[in-house]
Amino acid sequence: MERRSKRAVGVPVLLVFLTLIPIVMGLVRFVQVPTHSLPDESLYFYETPWALAFHGLCGALFGLLGPLQFWTAFRRRFGWLHKLSGRIFVVSGVVLSLSGLRMVAAFMGNDINLTDASRVLFSIALLIGMWLAISSIRNGDLPRHRAWVIRSYAIGMGTAPIAFVLFPVFLITGVPPTGLAVDLIFVGTWITSIAAAEIVIRFVIPTRQSQRLTSQHWKGDPA
Repeated sequence: MERRSKRAVGVPVLLVFLTLIPIVMGLVRFVQVPTHSLPDESLYFYETPWALAFHGLCGALFGLLGPLQFWTAFRRRFGWLHKLSGRIFVVSGVVLSLSGLRMVAAFMGNDINLTDASRVLFSIALLIGMWLAISSIRNGDLPRHRAWVIRSYAIGMGTAPIAFVLFPVFLITGVPPTGLAVDLIFVGTWITSIAAAEIVIRFVIPTRQSQRLTSQHWKGDPA
């Protein structure tokens, strides 16, 4: 029981760790915009200041609340708080998507690179995922709701792991990495995160549910 509890807590902690850099950067951006303290290489963001600010804040909320939604013990013990955080999670995801689309529209111009195109595609996918998650829970379909929340989280935070590669490069060189290679890594990380979420939905969750049912069966067996 103790080992299972530690494993259940470990998954949300791991997710927060993987999204830690984007979460921190999002909160920093939220403070930098109203205080006019953006670094020189990011001054162009003042063309869409509030889109950037809300993108940062909602990205941080989305990254923190997502793992909390997946924590089974939290969901069972604090159902009302789970529902409240779930509503904030959904609103954050919608604002994250819309603000991302606003910034892409402002800076994309006539030259559409691979990263910008993927941002548009996955921002729209995040909106669809949020809508499907809401419609599922309203219809009482918990498995489908859980699946779309997982998919939405993977879409919204799918590029977070790349920060562990690009952020150190930025710290060393002082210049944000750019180019086709970075675009390919960016999109590849996004697709990998979504694929990993799909594996969890289709294989990991059913396996755990089967193991739980088997365990309950043997505990209730009088023999």
